[in-house]
Amino acid sequence: MKLLELAMALAMPFQFVLAADPDVTVVPFGCVNKLAVVQAEADGKKGFFILDTGTPDLTLNDLYFQGETSEKTFYGVNAEALDVQMKFVRLNIEGFVKDTEAKIIDFTAIEAYMGLPILGAIGNKVFEDCEVVFDYVFREFTIYRLNKNGEPLQGRALHDPPRDTLSFEKKGCMPSVEMRVGEKNLRVGLDSGAGVNVLEENKKADIESCLKNGGKRSLASFGTDTLVASGAQLDSVRVRNIRCPALSVLFISLKQLNRDLPGPDLDGIMGYEFLSQYRTAINFRKKEIYIWDAAYVQEQLAAVQKQGKR
Repeated sequence: MKLLELAMALAMPFQFVLAADPDVTVVPFGCVNKLAVVQAEADGKKGFFILDTGTPDLTLNDLYFQGETSEKTFYGVNAEALDVQMKFVRLNIEGFVKDTEAKIIDFTAIEAYMGLPILGAIGNKVFEDCEVVFDYVFREFTIYRLNKNGEPLQGRALHDPPRDTLSFEKKGCMPSVEMRVGEKNLRVGLDSGAGVNVLEENKKADIESCLKNGGKRSLASFGTDTLVASGAQLDSVRVRNIRCPALSVLFISLKQLNRDLPGPDLDGIMGYEFLSQYRTAINFRKKEIYIWDAAYVQEQLAAVQKQGKR
């Protein structure tokens, strides 16, 4: 049933999608267990891929792909060490084509969590010359190709100016921004491949006054292991001038991630529960993030649906 529902969601056309254009690509996506999933093709194989701004590369499932053995090691957020194969492939996302080197690793825990055959996860290097827009209201993922100044080649044909603009720093290839929790500033990565928000366990005492309703939850990552960690509801969260709703978070160690990846240390990683509150764009050339509040986007959706009924 989950597979049928996802296939229907991905096949559903929207009223304002533009005709095929090499400079802007609009891709419908479905949400499965809080992860954004698109249909794409890699190395001639078609199937479901996770949109994953938390990983740099195109990462493929070793159940469906084989490559050359490498000496590289891949660590998921649960710190499990995975063997890596490498392969150069052509990725096609609804006409957006990229030739890239892919890592091939174990997806056992992710497939079990998703309940779907997942061919891979599409990371940031695929879009390093682009601006990408995650719209969880319209369920659309837009890819703008950019000029050397970081401006879309076709302009903002589908999107009005955003409510706010944030500069970001990279942790590896993951965009990171500052988030205000109560009286504390935390640096968090933005990860569309995270169904659960996580915070560094050593920061828990610093934000105790903003936490409530603890408990245990599981966290699936690349590999075979599923991590069980303590969780809570996080309140009093702001990103610049935008106030966030209460967010569910898990507390885990991010020492491995902070040690292995270049860039400023992260205090947390924000995934679906944060990103789904907004329309969010990432301009990788300018190192900027654009945010539209969900209420405004909901009004746009209502207007489109009303037009469609006329």
